[in-house]
Amino acid sequence: MMAQTKLFKSDGNGGFIIQKGTLAMIMTLIALLGCITTVVAYGVTMKSDIVFLKERSETISQLHDDVFESEKKILTNEERILSIHDDIQEIKTDIKELIRK
Repeated sequence: MMAQTKLFKSDGNGGFIIQKGTLAMIMTLIALLGCITTVVAYGVTMKSDIVFLKERSETISQLHDDVFESEKKILTNEERILSIHDDIQEIKTDIKELIRK
């Protein structure tokens, strides 16, 4: 019969003695768990950053479109104002001619 090995042996004082292999396995599992947790946390952080950047990009795109539309309206209004100004000048000239006659 093979000798049965115990993971923990009693030290006779109420404590336990951990075997070298068991300690190595526990430390390996702790390190592996730490690595997995770090990768998952980094992935979650990256995902939230990507979502934030997509939302910000859409907001900026919408603002750019709004600014472009506003600039078009401003140019249209400027053209109208210039046209009205020309019309006013023409009316003034016509009034001056009528007064002279």
